[in-house]
Formats: sequence, C-alpha cells, structure tokens
Amino acid sequence: CGVKGIFLFAIILINMLNLGAHQSISGGYSEALKRIKNIGGNCLQIFSSSPRGWNFAKPTEDEIKQFLILNSKFSIQPIYFHATYLINLADDGRIGHMSKMSLISEMNLAPKLGIKGSIIHLGSYKDKKTIDNLQLFNDNPKYKTLIENIKEVLQKTPKESLFIIENAGNRKIGQTLEEISQIVKDVNNPRVRICLDTCHLFSNGYKFDTNSELDS
Repeated sequence: CGVKGIFLFAIILINMLNLGAHQSISGGYSEALKRIKNIGGNCLQIFSSSPRGWNFAKPTEDEIKQFLILNSKFSIQPIYFHATYLINLADDGRIGHMSKMSLISEMNLAPKLGIKGSIIHLGSYKDKKTIDNLQLFNDNPKYKTLIENIKEVLQKTPKESLFIIENAGNRKIGQTLEEISQIVKDVNNPRVRICLDTCHLFSNGYKFDTNSELDS
C-alpha cells in the first residue's frame, strides 16, 4: 500500500484510541478542554474543584454553557472528574459525611457538563491497611460503613453518573483486585465501575512486564 497508505492507517488507528491526560481547570473548566486539545488528546480527566479541600464546585450556568459549546467543537470524550483526595467513605464521622456530600455534589454536576462520572479513591480503614481475608469483610464495621456510604451516594445522584473506583496505593482501600471485586459485588449497582492505575498495581505486586504476566 506504500508509505501514504501506512500513514493513513496510522491516523485511523490513532483516532480509534482514547489518549488523554489530567489537565488543570485553572481559569475555568473550558480552559481544560483547550489544554487537552493543544496536546493532541481526545479524552480528559479534571478535578471539579481543589483536590485538597471541601470546596464543592459551583459553576455558573454561563460557565456550563461555554463548556458544552466548546466541547461540541472539540469532541473531547470521555471526560471524567477525579474526586478530592480527602475522600474516606469508610469513616462514620465528619470526614465520611463530607466525603458523601462532596461526591453527591460532584456526581450531580457531571451530567450537566457531559462528564461520565467521578474516579474515586475510597479512603482507608485507618486501623489497618486492608482486610486480608475476604470472608471477614462483613464482620468489619468500617467495611459496612463503606458499603452503606457508597450506596447512599448512588441513591442521591443521577443514574447516568458513574461511580468509578480507582485501585489504591499502599495502606488504602482497594489496593488488591480481589478487594475491589468484593466491594463491587456488595454494592451491587451497575453504575459502579473500575479504573486501574497501573502504577498502583505495580507497587502492590502485580507484574505485567511481559505479555504472559499481563495475560495471567
């Protein structure tokens, strides 16, 4: 097919892939669209507000309109929020309450912007890094709190807004695929999805240096 044919095939292949990055919302949500477009991306992750605070995002109707108009031109899809780093849904006190309120606010905003949902670090059990024996999950009160809080967030947010669990680093909830699988099973809601962070996987002992390791 020659060099021209190979070049065209490469362009088609690239257009079939979702390639993107996390971008800053400094200056407004629309600026994040411009930033990802400028580096050649076609999908995007953003924070809805500061990731290190409880200041819930409250864009104006005009800001939402500008974002939608610009993205109708750029066609950046999919777009996801990444939830604040302060989230701990296994906490039954103030932090747990603020975690729920933050996610409910963010996941209600998402559909208004054409955003798929929120990618979430679930938090920690604090007293231990994980529950090693899956049969002990339901005997752990913090695990029960975690499941109840996730269900409450889902009940108070639109059905088109996804709750996406990101696998965690060391000493956090969801650092093993088995633990995430159990959480998904116990929440039992099709809106719960999984985002795999390959750095976190590798740091937790999952090997995928070769095709055979990846297949296993």
